[in-house]
Amino acid sequence: MKILAVYYSKSGRTQQVMERVCSQLPVDRVISISTVGARTGIGGFFKSARESISNANAEIFPIVPPLNAAEYDLVILGTPVWAGAPSSPLATFVRNYGKGIKKAAYVITSKSNGRQTKVIETLDALCGIKCCAELCAGKSDDLATISIDSFVSSIKSDGQN
Repeated sequence: MKILAVYYSKSGRTQQVMERVCSQLPVDRVISISTVGARTGIGGFFKSARESISNANAEIFPIVPPLNAAEYDLVILGTPVWAGAPSSPLATFVRNYGKGIKKAAYVITSKSNGRQTKVIETLDALCGIKCCAELCAGKSDDLATISIDSFVSSIKSDGQN
């Protein structure tokens, strides 16, 4: 199974979880999305929230070398939750580069615990498919206790079908 992992991480938490996931899977390519311009301070917070709420595109750096998501059997998308939605940089990535995603799995980090149903539904709509696996990690979840093993196992078992 050919796997692509893509994530956006502003604080580093999504990156930490994605690194743990990727260390347990034979990932062919990992892409960390970078935005043009700073997203720091209160201005960066409001800009990020506004983009996510309005479903606006973020200005992200181009993916080099070019990407064809259809070449991968699975795309793992990692994002923090911004104003109840996926981060605008990840949503922009999916809009710009996600054509042809065959199968998707989501790693979602948030300040609240529990399943992030709205974020999952939004990502499903952006990808045009329902995800095969999801991992929702709340702020109070210790990285050691997040069910990464279960998430990875479900991906592996799904890949054998």
